[in-house]
Parts: sequence; C-alpha cells; structure tokens
Amino acid sequence: MNIALYSQGMQVYLSLLRVQSWIKNLFLLAPMVFSFNLFNTELYPTVFTAFFAFCFLSSAVYVFNDLLDVEQDKLHPRKQMRALPAGRVTKQQAIMLGLICLILSAALAWQVNSTQFIYALLAYLGINIAYVLKIKHVAIADCFSIASGFVIRVLAGCYAIQVVPSDWIVVVTFFVALFLAFGKRKSELLMLDGQAGKHRAALNGYNLQTLDVYIYISAAISVTAYLMYTLTSTTLPEKLHQPLKYSAFFVVFGLFRYIQLLNAKSATDADPTVLVYKDRLLQATLVLWIVYAVVVIYG
Repeated sequence: MNIALYSQGMQVYLSLLRVQSWIKNLFLLAPMVFSFNLFNTELYPTVFTAFFAFCFLSSAVYVFNDLLDVEQDKLHPRKQMRALPAGRVTKQQAIMLGLICLILSAALAWQVNSTQFIYALLAYLGINIAYVLKIKHVAIADCFSIASGFVIRVLAGCYAIQVVPSDWIVVVTFFVALFLAFGKRKSELLMLDGQAGKHRAALNGYNLQTLDVYIYISAAISVTAYLMYTLTSTTLPEKLHQPLKYSAFFVVFGLFRYIQLLNAKSATDADPTVLVYKDRLLQATLVLWIVYAVVVIYG
C-alpha cells in the first residue's frame, strides 16, 4: 500500500514538472548531429549535462506558470487535470519543487563549463519569466516568445559543445516552432470556443482565419529555409547537399500531417507535445527523418 501511495505521489510531482515536455529540450542535441559529433563520445557527458540543465530549468518555469494560472487552467478540458488546478499539490509544495529545480539547473549548468551556455540559460529564463508575467497575454508576441525559446535551445546545444551555429538551422528552428505555436493557439480556440479568452487573454487577439494564414506562412518559410540549409549551408560538405535535400520530404510530410490533425473534425487537442506521444504517423516521420539524416551525414 505504501509503495502504491509513493508511486502515486511521484506521478503527481512528475506531472507538475511536466516531464513529458522535456522532449522539447532534444533540440539541444541537434548540433551534435549536424556538426559531425554524433559519435564523439567525449562530448556525451557535456551534452547530457546541458540537456538536463535545461530540463530542470524548463520544469521550474512550468511550475511558476502553473502557480499563476491555477484559476484559468480550471477552465481548460485537459489542463484542469494538472496537479495544481486539481488540488493534488499545494502551492507551498509547488514553490519548493520549483526552487529545487532551479538549484539543480544552476548546478548542472556550472558543470558544462561554458560561459556562452550559461548566458543562453539565463536568456531562456528571462524570456520565460517575461512570457509568464506579460507576453503570454499578447497575441502574436506570445508565439514569437515560444519560438525564441527553441532557438535558444539550439544555440545552447552549440555553445555546450563549442561549435558555430548555422544561420539556416536557427531560421528553420524559429519558424517550425512558430508554426507549432500558432497551431496550438488554433487548437485552443477550437477546444475552448467561447471560453477561450477567459483561459488565455491572448486568444482574444486571434481568430481561426488569421491563424490559418500565420500557420501556412510559417510552414512555407520553414520548408524553404530547410531546403536552403541542405543546399547551401557552408557548415556541410558540398557532397552532402544533394542527398540531404531529399530529407525535406520528411519535413514537409510532418508539417502536412500536423495541419491535417489540427483541422480534423475529431481533433480535441492539437498540442504538439501531446501529438508527438500519441500520433504514430508523426512518430514514424520523425524517426525516419532522423535515420535518413544520420545515414547521409555519417554514411
């Protein structure tokens, strides 16, 4: 019985930390692949230390956000089941857990031994504090802030292993993240209907037609920038440009699949994190893209 209660308690705390969202921090590992360091095992301790530094920091931000959004989250069909709005964790416990995550993040960041990485971590924290306190209430700016966080993750991954970031990869990361952020806002409008503005003030500044325009523009720029990266990037040997361009097939397919899910009549929640864990076709596309890219770059 005690073991069962302990397990339930751990699940509550892990849900508060949104451990499932740590998948977003895998963007830190992208520079390892595209800088020809995937099999450089000497970098593994540094990379994984940097990864978990961001994981604990992002969890601290999630806790801070949930503390401020308890009442609004009670109006959301999925978020009302989170630990704080559901009353399974007290605010005092949440604050303590958030502080522990901040301390762990700082300790791990110090081990990375890169001043630029620490600056990236601080920039991520600053942007997210601004997002939680103000930016998330401002339409368009909220999605730009989210996309900036993903760019910082990629830059942090570069700084951790001391490689120069590719301009095109930064552009691709920003617009793919922007595409997903606008898609999530559309999902929230569809799910919450008349209650949307009460849950998130920024949703008052959006409508479905405008969001569709933003989504399609972001998708188009993402594909174009990715193709430009594969064909012109100076960080890749010229012999790789031609075979790598075909990996755009998986990028386009993945974007189209997300749009399809977003517009499906049966869709109830198109949160990108949720879909990555649930949609088999998206999972297969992501895995195939990674495998193809690794084979081309290292084969």
